Amino acid sequence: MRWMCDHPELIAGRTVVDVGCGNGLGAIAALRLGAEHAVANDIDHLALAAAAVNAALNGVRVDWEKEAGGTGGAAGLGPRLTLSSANLLEDDVAARFRPEGGLVVLLGDMLYDDEIAAAALAFGRRHLGTSSEGGAAVMFGDPGRQGRRLLRAGEAEEVVRMPLPAETCIENYGMTEARAFRLLKAG
Repeated sequence: MRWMCDHPELIAGRTVVDVGCGNGLGAIAALRLGAEHAVANDIDHLALAAAAVNAALNGVRVDWEKEAGGTGGAAGLGPRLTLSSANLLEDDVAARFRPEGGLVVLLGDMLYDDEIAAAALAFGRRHLGTSSEGGAAVMFGDPGRQGRRLLRAGEAEEVVRMPLPAETCIENYGMTEARAFRLLKAG
């Protein structure tokens, strides 16, 4: 989220898809920073309930995704948050949500085990270059989980590093900082 706040010009007018959104604040912040559309996606229905509450508290209009591919029909109604429980890690979000101004993918804290990390990184790699505006920006946050070792050499650049509050360090087995990375195209 710090990266988005520091670079709102990279969010404005784009579609932001926050995969593994948890409480939805990444997608909500993207809308507040000028995104045209944001998708808060999580397979955990309680996470989406929290995202819906947070959207209401922040005055953000919410659409629930139709199960059969995309939201459709909401164009021209202004910025909106779509809540989606689909497993987007195996999907093409550019085709599903049809971003017109470009695509930003947020992967949050998705590197917590090898299986999820491998799926999240494969998803991110597939979406680099899917936008008509020259490719999606794929961002992921990580407090130092084991899955980050699955990155290929030179595949990501660190864009933010911040210390975690003491209470968070205790709750997260002593992890002391959070980092955000931008996935880079190979080669």
